[in-house]
Amino acid sequence: MAGVQERTISVWDDKIKAHVKVAGAGPALVFLHGGWGPQWTPFHDALASDFTVYAPSHPGTGASEPESHRALDDMWDLALFYDELFDKLGLDRRSPDIRSAGWSRATSPRIFPGASESSCSSTRWASGSTSRRSATTW
Repeated sequence: MAGVQERTISVWDDKIKAHVKVAGAGPALVFLHGGWGPQWTPFHDALASDFTVYAPSHPGTGASEPESHRALDDMWDLALFYDELFDKLGLDRRSPDIRSAGWSRATSPRIFPGASESSCSSTRWASGSTSRRSATTW
C-alpha cells in the first residue's frame, strides 16, 4: 500500500464526500469495488505498476458517511454521482478504463460512451496478467 494517496472530494451538491484511493502512474484505471467493500490489496498495487489506479468507495461504504448513499435515489443517480466524481478527478469520461463487476459492468458503456463493454469487465483479470497490453486489448 506504499504510495497510495487518499482523496476526499465533495460531490452531489456537497451531500456526499467521495473517498478515493489513488496510486501509480500511467493511463487511468478506475476500479469500482464489489460487495466486499473498498479494500486496497496487493492486486491494486500490481495494477498501479502500469496504471494510475483510482479506487473510489461507493457512497455509504468505507470511510464515507454511513448514510451518504441516501442522497441517491437509484442506480442512475449512482451512475451520475460517478460521472461527476470522474469529472472532478479530471478523468476523460470518453476513455476511462473501468474495472468492475455487477451493475457497473453492464451500465458503464452506456454511461461513459468511450468505454467499451470489454474494457468494463473485471473477469479478464482472473488470469493475473497486469500488463498494459493485456489490460487494454481484449
